[in-house]
Amino acid sequence: MPDLGVCRACKAPLQWCVMDPSGKRNPLNVDEVDPVAVSGAVAFNPRTGKGRSITAENLTEALGWAEHGATFHLSHFVDCPQRGQFRQEKRQA
Repeated sequence: MPDLGVCRACKAPLQWCVMDPSGKRNPLNVDEVDPVAVSGAVAFNPRTGKGRSITAENLTEALGWAEHGATFHLSHFVDCPQRGQFRQEKRQA
């Protein structure tokens, strides 16, 4: 089941995932990206809700994950126009 949300700063629609192996929640942009053309893409498994960062080392393997339903997205932290706001909140906490 999708874990959808909205960025509380810029109001963009989000898809939440749990990053493997850290277990931390990460907001993803809902639009899919080409993992070959976009640096910093995340492979997302919509069946499990898990995501994994795509690196040069696992790119070929990640492309194979698409055959099993994985989609590729950019972390919203990369391009949120208000991303600095979240860093300030974390430092103040």
